[in-house]
Amino acid sequence: MGIVAVVLLLLQVAVIIVSWLVSAAMPDVPIHSLLSSEGIRWFFGTFVDNLLTPLLVWLLLLSMAWSTVSKSRLLSSWNDRTVSTGRRMALRTSLAVALMLVAVVALLTAVPNAILLSATGELFPSSFSRSIVPVVCFIVTVTAMVYGFLLGTISSLSDFYEALSGGAKFFAGLLPIYVSGCELVASLMFVMG
Repeated sequence: MGIVAVVLLLLQVAVIIVSWLVSAAMPDVPIHSLLSSEGIRWFFGTFVDNLLTPLLVWLLLLSMAWSTVSKSRLLSSWNDRTVSTGRRMALRTSLAVALMLVAVVALLTAVPNAILLSATGELFPSSFSRSIVPVVCFIVTVTAMVYGFLLGTISSLSDFYEALSGGAKFFAGLLPIYVSGCELVASLMFVMG
């Protein structure tokens, strides 16, 4: 992942230099230079705004869901051929919880005039379509928590907190790529237009 981050940073430097060269050599071309006063003000003034995307929230939620699934050992039960009675009961109960949560979401979206549909009654775009990743992460997290609690892999408040925060290690590894990628895309959009 370090190589990807370095490549993105090198591409950012290339965009800065090429935008400067093209705008200096061909002033008629509608290219904004990132080394002009306007470009430097834009770069510093919009840096945080460029990083504020739904993808950032999705990465956080996905890392929490994955961490909870890992801590609860939910996936290892699906691969195990000899499932104990306790594990079987935990699997069935967590599956029932997941199905109940899916049923609630279905009732909020599938019936006529459902609350999560758009004003025109469409599913896409709607409140539901904008929140589908958080909803899926919530269902996965709650299902894994129930499984972990019933199995005993998540038995205390500290285990619960560790299950949710354990994904921070995974998420931290993606941060340099996320920052570099978001800023590169935003810079290309500024230069082109």
